[in-house]
Amino acid sequence: MVAHQVAVQAGLRHRLYTELEPSARGRPGLSRTNVALVWLVIASFIVFALETEPDMPADASIWIAWINLAILAAFGVEYVVRLWVIGEDPRYRGLGGRLRYIFTPYALADLAAFLPELLWLAFAHPEANDQTLMFLRVLRLVRLIKLARFVPAFDVLGAGMRRAGSQLVTALALALALVYVSAVALYFIEGVGEGRAEFASVVRSVWW
Repeated sequence: MVAHQVAVQAGLRHRLYTELEPSARGRPGLSRTNVALVWLVIASFIVFALETEPDMPADASIWIAWINLAILAAFGVEYVVRLWVIGEDPRYRGLGGRLRYIFTPYALADLAAFLPELLWLAFAHPEANDQTLMFLRVLRLVRLIKLARFVPAFDVLGAGMRRAGSQLVTALALALALVYVSAVALYFIEGVGEGRAEFASVVRSVWW
């Protein structure tokens, strides 16, 4: 009975590992789980931009807050699952291997993508200011590293334009990332506090 349970767990761990790790799939393209994670990262950037809009209706702000909490929870579950299944990689087997994995760039980015903000939201901070929370929200930019994990697996333009398509997608992703990071910088430099109205939110900063 025990041996059967161990075998079932091992099989489940292997399936989850191949579902989460693009290099373990053995074929091009992303798994459905990784496609969902890519969309979650994109959604988190949209949520962050909307959170900085000063004229956002109260009801919409509540929905945005709940959506953000769901995204944080999803990234937390992903991190825990990755920590469990990474033992399928010979480099990270056992406790020592998992400790090495925790300090890899991807694992650190996965942790920073949800833990600081989730801990902040879990505890009351009556004397804290909005600047501290906004700084924690800026840490969402490390989720760009999560996207970098999946870029080599994209195959979006078909066999005929695969090589050129990959280069174009990479260039577009870098351009969009630069525009977004620049908009966040403009928001903090020109828009926070008594700043200029045209940079009063990340959405407006992206426009300018």
